[in-house]
Amino acid sequence: MVNQNVIDDLKYARDLAQEGVNTPLVGGRIGLMWGILLAIVFFAQWAVLSKVLTIPVSNLIYFWIAFAVIGGAGTALLGRKAAEMEGAHSVGNKVDGTVWGMFSLMMGTLFLGVLLNVALNSGSPTLFSVMLPVGFAGQALAYGLVARISKIRWMNLAMLANCLCSIICFVFYGSVTVYLIGSIGVILTVVIPSLIIIKQEPNHDV
Repeated sequence: MVNQNVIDDLKYARDLAQEGVNTPLVGGRIGLMWGILLAIVFFAQWAVLSKVLTIPVSNLIYFWIAFAVIGGAGTALLGRKAAEMEGAHSVGNKVDGTVWGMFSLMMGTLFLGVLLNVALNSGSPTLFSVMLPVGFAGQALAYGLVARISKIRWMNLAMLANCLCSIICFVFYGSVTVYLIGSIGVILTVVIPSLIIIKQEPNHDV
């Protein structure tokens, strides 16, 4: 009986080790894809609204549709590959996937709410720019939580960078410039951290 208890304790300890929170994250490619797409769309939004690109403002909807379709398909494809990586089911990766999934749901809900307000209640299109400071603040929350759970300290810098971007976007809320700031901010707070995560992936091949 004692021997069985020891065996059970060792098995429990082994399971904990396999679920170790220090396992590298595996969602870097998904983050990189969304970061590049979002930076492009924000830049296009700024370029069209500031007349740098002389195309009808109504055409911006096609940028956002492409953003959603490409991003959704890419997530499905890259998500399957990430699930097969070593450590994909660790605590840190489970938290990472859940947090960013909830963040995406929050931003989608906000976008839909603003869209309906503009379409049905004669709201100002300026409302769309509120998504930038809210989005950066949400990313700060996500990075901070993942950093705490996974013990990845550099993510605290990403958290602070997102806080700063959120503040700057609130300062420029309502202006066309906020979209250019958002594009640059996404590169700094999503693209670069995603590249770091990819480099640290187990058995990475990039």
